Amino acid sequence: MNADSMLILCDEARAALRATKSLGPNGAKISRMLEVIVKDEERGAPCIAFSTVLFARLDKLVADLLDPAFRPSPIPLRFRVDLSIADALQRL
Repeated sequence: MNADSMLILCDEARAALRATKSLGPNGAKISRMLEVIVKDEERGAPCIAFSTVLFARLDKLVADLLDPAFRPSPIPLRFRVDLSIADALQRL
């Protein structure tokens, strides 16, 4: 995935979190992307450069995911998994 595509996905997901407290229509794609990034980081082989993280505003997506103001109630299982992945990514 290139940086421009990642930027679009992250911006759409952030907008959806604010509007509907979900990752939006591309939620599964965002979830897979976050899972891949965390696994690569845990192996010590980052798949994206820090400059791409900043450009795509991935750091802001992670922060928004972890913000209780943007969580649905009750929290669906998939969203809980996404929260766990976002937490791991933030720590890494």
